Amino acid sequence: MRRSLLSFWSLVFVFGLILFGEAASGAEPYFEKDYTQELNIPDIVARVNGVEINSKFVKFEFNRVVKLVKKEINKKQSVEIIRDIVDKEIVREILYQKGKGTDQTVSKDIINEELEKLKAGYANETEFNKALEQRGIDLDEIKKSIEIDTVSHNILRDQVEGKIDIDEKSVQKFYDDNKENFFRPEAFRVQHIFMFHFPPDKRKSVSPEEVEAKKAEHSKEARERMDKVLEEANGGADFGDLAKKYSEDVASAPSGGDLDFIYKGVFPGEFDAAVDKLKPGEVSGVVETGFGYHIIKLNEVKAAEYAPFDEVKESIQRYLYTQEAKTIIAKYLEDIKKNAKVEIYF
Repeated sequence: MRRSLLSFWSLVFVFGLILFGEAASGAEPYFEKDYTQELNIPDIVARVNGVEINSKFVKFEFNRVVKLVKKEINKKQSVEIIRDIVDKEIVREILYQKGKGTDQTVSKDIINEELEKLKAGYANETEFNKALEQRGIDLDEIKKSIEIDTVSHNILRDQVEGKIDIDEKSVQKFYDDNKENFFRPEAFRVQHIFMFHFPPDKRKSVSPEEVEAKKAEHSKEARERMDKVLEEANGGADFGDLAKKYSEDVASAPSGGDLDFIYKGVFPGEFDAAVDKLKPGEVSGVVETGFGYHIIKLNEVKAAEYAPFDEVKESIQRYLYTQEAKTIIAKYLEDIKKNAKVEIYF
């Protein structure tokens, strides 16, 4: 149950992801443009019981949102987003002050542990420090933010821990009332051997124009290689061994091309159509999709069914717990905001 609360909390205040999320994904660590320049955001966006909230993190989060949305946002929308970010910063500060009032402390060990997790998203210390410099943030500010988030998390945790009881009767009722949501269409378990039309490693060294010009040539070469692999499969070679040796699907190749159970519609139509023609144990011919070429072995078919209650009851319980936690926390946040002196300047 604690995991459910943490999942909810991660949606409310995760300074580390706001600040460093792009590093972990391998994306560019900063923005080509500051989209806040024309919004006249003051240096101090709010005060909470006399404590100033700087616009630095607000601006950074807005830029991050704009980059993720990848479409034009008008001024009215921009103002709404900024105000929402400011509101979250206000609540964050109120929670921190609340924690200090109850003598909540965060040890240096916890702060350093969280700091190391942030650094782990970077190749080395130099890259981490470069990211700080680009954002105009120093190490002390990060440590302070980790402390604020930890105290705030503890405060919210205390509001729900031991106060929510989701009994099996409630879980069963949710399952019965929402049974259609637990319907599973027909699924099949397959292995496949895969080759791209145009190998990704070769794409890196050529321009998009060259990729388009040479796509047919590389696709033809891939098809010829797959025809030879098919000959080996039809000749009695172990399918899993062939997948490990030849497949360019780096996720499934180490496990012999095993894709586990998948539902129709997950893969392209040509893939599903090829599977429909197979009986368990049979191997397809070479199947072309928009991604490349596949050779498929069908291992098992699972008929359409409703997921049994015992299989999903823990997930339902977690969901109901999280929903109840959200309600309790929302009410608590509303109450503490009423008792705080908040001044907003944007």
